[in-house]
Amino acid sequence: MSQENKDQLAPELELKPIEIKEKKDNGNFQEVDLSCKTPEKEIELQVVVETLRLATNGVFFGIILLGIFLTTVWGGIPVDNLIENTFGNKQICLYFDFRPIPYVVPPLYCLCVMFMILYSAANTFRAWIAYEEKKISKPFRLFCQICYVNLAIAGLLFSLCFAVQPHDHESLIVHTGPFAYFTIALVMNQIAVVLFGREVSWKKENGSYMMPQWFLITSYIHVVLQAIVTLIKCLVQMNGLLEWSGHGLVFHPKIQQNFVLFTSVIDWSWFLTGFFFPIVQSTYFVYKGRQGKTHDLIIKIRDNRKASTVTNDTQVSTA
Repeated sequence: MSQENKDQLAPELELKPIEIKEKKDNGNFQEVDLSCKTPEKEIELQVVVETLRLATNGVFFGIILLGIFLTTVWGGIPVDNLIENTFGNKQICLYFDFRPIPYVVPPLYCLCVMFMILYSAANTFRAWIAYEEKKISKPFRLFCQICYVNLAIAGLLFSLCFAVQPHDHESLIVHTGPFAYFTIALVMNQIAVVLFGREVSWKKENGSYMMPQWFLITSYIHVVLQAIVTLIKCLVQMNGLLEWSGHGLVFHPKIQQNFVLFTSVIDWSWFLTGFFFPIVQSTYFVYKGRQGKTHDLIIKIRDNRKASTVTNDTQVSTA
């Protein structure tokens, strides 16, 4: 083919630019920018919810160990202190009440609150999803969500235990009240964990339990013991707080030796049921989560930008 013939065919073979217009809400068409851009993306996170509770308790346990170490190095717990004189025994919270703890612990406790709020939010959404899937009733969903939100509120108020140091009976009430509320919130959360687990999160899709029988029985027994111990502990605190002279409303915290021994047993029983066992339980859940045997939460995050895609309301034409 001669060069002249090629030149005559060239205009016919020339690629013409394509113009794409997208229909807007007002009925008009606007040109779509087809320049090379990174396609729109979304982030998907699969969360083992109990990982957040394990992180919360782990940070709190670290704060306890730090408090014990710093208090011991600084000179130990004062022999004559208001808390021991009011409640009768050396409680573990004494390691949060004296220098240099107020200088160090509050910033670290912010991490604990952050994980606690995330844990409560994740559980709240998980209960919402279960309700929409008709797996739980509306009253049960509200009960669980109240327990979860209550835990977050109690965690925030617990910061008053660091902010207000007890130097008289009035400050002791402000100092101890948030802790008592926190112990009740922990019980409510544990009840929600067990009941929601029995109805939803501990079950397979076919309705059978993914957790072994011994785990279910242990969880039921534990939540009952935790509720009983927490109730007794709150009554012991009321015995000291409701009588301003320091002699106790019913039992004298210092004179009656059996009462001192009793309060010590209750205090450490609460530590085991309200704090140690939940750590073990959460660790077991995280281990099961690695095997894909837990009820996880899927979180998808994306922005509000639209990708450059061609739809039915798009005009394609050549210039």
